[in-house]
Amino acid sequence: MKRSTCNKHPLMRLFLLLIFLFVCQMPTQAADMPAGWPWHGVSLDNLSSSPADIEKFQQELGINVVRLQLKPVKLAKRKKITADLAWSESIAWLDLMLDECSRLKVKGIVNLSHFPFDAKYPQIQVAQYTPEFWSDQEQLNGVVQTVTTLMKDLRKRGGEFAAIDIMSEPAVQHGKDLLIPMNWHELMRKVIASIRSERPDVWIFVSPPPLGAPPAYSGFEPFSDKFIIYNAHMYIPYSFAAQGIGRKKFGIKYPGKISGKVWNVDELKKVVEPLRDFQIRNDVPVMIGEFSAIRWADGGGQYVKDLASIFDEYGWSWIYFSGTGWHGWNPDYNQHYSGQDKTGNWQKDYVGDHSERWKTLREIFAVKQKSVAP
Repeated sequence: MKRSTCNKHPLMRLFLLLIFLFVCQMPTQAADMPAGWPWHGVSLDNLSSSPADIEKFQQELGINVVRLQLKPVKLAKRKKITADLAWSESIAWLDLMLDECSRLKVKGIVNLSHFPFDAKYPQIQVAQYTPEFWSDQEQLNGVVQTVTTLMKDLRKRGGEFAAIDIMSEPAVQHGKDLLIPMNWHELMRKVIASIRSERPDVWIFVSPPPLGAPPAYSGFEPFSDKFIIYNAHMYIPYSFAAQGIGRKKFGIKYPGKISGKVWNVDELKKVVEPLRDFQIRNDVPVMIGEFSAIRWADGGGQYVKDLASIFDEYGWSWIYFSGTGWHGWNPDYNQHYSGQDKTGNWQKDYVGDHSERWKTLREIFAVKQKSVAP
């Protein structure tokens, strides 16, 4: 028998071996990572956004993803319409937004987090955080049924429908405490199965309770489904990021001492450490589905920049909350809080894309673009 050409030439064997090793080490867009990863974008909802907003944020910030929040419960209450009509209007909005995502080559994440939603109740009250909701099997079945309906509405969609985010802040409220619903895990299994019956390969967000916050990943075990993005919302410390909402006091600064602890970028890293450990241990994609600070928080811009720098360092995707909507989170408003002068006239705080928060957004998206440049 003749010896092969490779056997005759040791250098050729070495050359082929080096090629093999090089190919094995090459980074790939494998099935266990979403296309175009990492994603960086903003959150928009059906109460305040239009397709023009997607183009605006793509042109201004270079977003490659947008989180599309469906809020049919709030829409029904705001417009005093039936749940059926609110759902139809919400899906019509979603179709327009996903059409624009397709045109602009932007990934769309479909979010539905407001439950219960039942066509029998035109003025349903949001009871998602009550023990009664989590102990009522009919209500939990309603979540799965709503997801099934949503997936059927999305059946015709292509790659612009990149991921689905269901109930991103699960929790049970017990007095001032937020607890873990004992049947959340089983509910998510059913939700995932419902989604998979229509779309075997769409990415699914999982946000463990309570509230999908980074510390919730301490001791958390991943689901067996390979197309899952592990999601978290980051507003810690809440007394700073959400100051002025409800009865939360004003005047809390970052960086600085908050609730007896000095908060800075190092302290923020400690907060997200359970999520970072979970990511490393399981080698899974991680996304911060929401992060922000209320516009009048002193040091809010620095807080946002510090968080974005951490997320970029860890290779996480992230969504800024929010691109439009309520003026407290909307970047088109300045840092002034109109309640401080007793007027309550928040409309006068509108400055468009000349606000300090828009400046911050341009900075964090510019950092992202620089970090992935060749």
